[in-house]
Amino acid sequence: MKQPFSIIANNCWGAEVYKHYNKPFNTPVIGLYFYPECYLKFISDLDKNLNTELKFISQSKHLDAKANYPVGIVNGIEIHFLHYEDEKEAFEKWTKRCKRVRDGQVFFKFDDRDGATLEHINEFLKMELPNSICFTKHSLIKHQNHVHIPMPKKAVSVMDGFSLFNVCINYFDLDEW
Repeated sequence: MKQPFSIIANNCWGAEVYKHYNKPFNTPVIGLYFYPECYLKFISDLDKNLNTELKFISQSKHLDAKANYPVGIVNGIEIHFLHYEDEKEAFEKWTKRCKRVRDGQVFFKFDDRDGATLEHINEFLKMELPNSICFTKHSLIKHQNHVHIPMPKKAVSVMDGFSLFNVCINYFDLDEW
């Protein structure tokens, strides 16, 4: 990829794309993840959510115990800063990277991790977002923006974002995307 681009992914997969192409992180969604309903809300009004100040909460509605990482919130949407030491670091990087998102060169990626149901997957696919891709373990989904990633039968979803990137390039032409 030669042009600047922004990837809005639901987990760490996008960071691996930037590393693969040796490009700067032109997105705030690096080192973090969203639960499916939060990701879908986030991308449904991306401009508004990128331009709303990030705040932090002490307890996620998705977790039984307090997270050992910062949990941010934008317009009621939880953002789990899994790979950040503290709120200060998360806030600074989020704020700086929100300004880098490029209009018209935005790519969207979703997968079936973190409790994503078939309803979540279908909702994402129905959005008909430009430059979107969805990776799942489900082989029966027939959609041009869906890629089946073969997984063991007992797997609940595809693997984590880092591992998924390394596997998905066997089933998906990243350069063509």
